[in-house]
Amino acid sequence: MTVMLSADVRYTVSFAAGKRIIITGGNSGIGFETARNLSREAKEIILVCRSRERAEQAKETLTACSPRAAVSVFIADLSSPDSIRKAAEALGRTYDSIDILINNAGGVFFRRKETVDGLEYTFGLNHMGYFRFTMGILPLLEASGNARVLNVSSLAHEFAAMNFDDLQHERSYRGFIVYARSKLANILFTRELARRTDPGKITTAAFHPGLIKSNFAGDTGRTVDGVIFHAVALVFGETPETGAVTPTYAAREPEILNGGYYANRRLIRPSRHALDDEAAKKLWEISEALA
Repeated sequence: MTVMLSADVRYTVSFAAGKRIIITGGNSGIGFETARNLSREAKEIILVCRSRERAEQAKETLTACSPRAAVSVFIADLSSPDSIRKAAEALGRTYDSIDILINNAGGVFFRRKETVDGLEYTFGLNHMGYFRFTMGILPLLEASGNARVLNVSSLAHEFAAMNFDDLQHERSYRGFIVYARSKLANILFTRELARRTDPGKITTAAFHPGLIKSNFAGDTGRTVDGVIFHAVALVFGETPETGAVTPTYAAREPEILNGGYYANRRLIRPSRHALDDEAAKKLWEISEALA
């Protein structure tokens, strides 16, 4: 089987071929386009979404595009620890292994709000959602024997450093900076997960999909930085189809670097703050305590 990623990239054998793949937030945007790309070759696409209605609509579209594709839906609010736990338990009752997890669900929020367990919402969804869900299905990933965890990060991480003294942004809140820190946390989590798991069983990578025109940037909070961010995304952003190129590449590429960071289908070096091993360890320990 030959699989095309784009006109200039072909694989004789795609890593994703015959694999069971979970995509969080897979009902729209980058997540949906990645699911569409992989649906023809995957053993099964599992959409983990907050809205059952939108998830079922996405499933219908995917099966219309790829009639032989197997698509399943599980419902979870990835800002809620209880919802994540229930989804992980349901997945554990349904499957004996998962081959690829793409942590994609997230957002940028320009007014501070909190999750049901009292965390700042951007941190709670964008980072703790990744952490809790991955840990919740880790036994299924390990059972695969050759699994991948692929985390959507962003070039925005280069504008941030972790602030462990105000991790919940109670003293100061600027939507873009809070978002950038959450994307930095995604890379730190990726690198620490790679360090703590058996590389013979799980390979982990983060990637930047690009600036994308989607509902992701729609919550301006009527703030100046929110309006600017939204306008820039609308004017300069790429389509979700373009944004799905790198996660599709990371799922298909026969070999990827454990703990690596990718953009435009290439391994690149993240910021120096993203390479801070002590920060990665500290964030992991805090996340464990919160989880």
